[in-house]
Amino acid sequence: MGEKGTAARRLDIIHTARDSFAEKNYHETKISDITKHLGISHGTFYNYFKNKSDIFTHIIKIYIKKLEEIFLKENPGLSNNAIEFRNQLIRLGNELFDVFIEDQKMYDILFYRARIAGLEIKKEVTKLFKTADLFVEKYLAHGVNKKFLRSSIDASLNAKAIRGMTTVALEDLMENDAPLQLKERWILLLSNFIIDGLS
Repeated sequence: MGEKGTAARRLDIIHTARDSFAEKNYHETKISDITKHLGISHGTFYNYFKNKSDIFTHIIKIYIKKLEEIFLKENPGLSNNAIEFRNQLIRLGNELFDVFIEDQKMYDILFYRARIAGLEIKKEVTKLFKTADLFVEKYLAHGVNKKFLRSSIDASLNAKAIRGMTTVALEDLMENDAPLQLKERWILLLSNFIIDGLS
């Protein structure tokens, strides 16, 4: 099998494993579920991944990288006024929610399956949530610095509260038949909460 074939096979294994983890959960998924679905041997699976934990961790890291790319794309210090700040929040909200809407298994795996998969995997996801909190905290601190948010706000706690609201929004989107329309309402609510509630 050539380099292209090897990469395609690896991707097939990842996608099949992701589907199985999202459908069953980590502990109920067996390597034989993955290999049987793809019509490959266990040996072929082990050519690409050490074990079930290895492939699950790999999937988690793919998701973490996607989310970190969204965080890194925007600079928290770019906005000079409340309108620019709101526009930046709306852009971020759209990008974040779109990633989850495009791959709805991502929500299930990150927010549910990863928590029971094992300590190392749970640590990776906890690290992601802390990164998200720090990212939002930088936005809030910038808003305070530029005086379009109150100087008395607790940026650290508010960042966690916003992550909590975002998590509820994601859960609502994942359970809705028309997530794109609902997404706009959630983005408006979250941006209004940050701008109007903390200004």
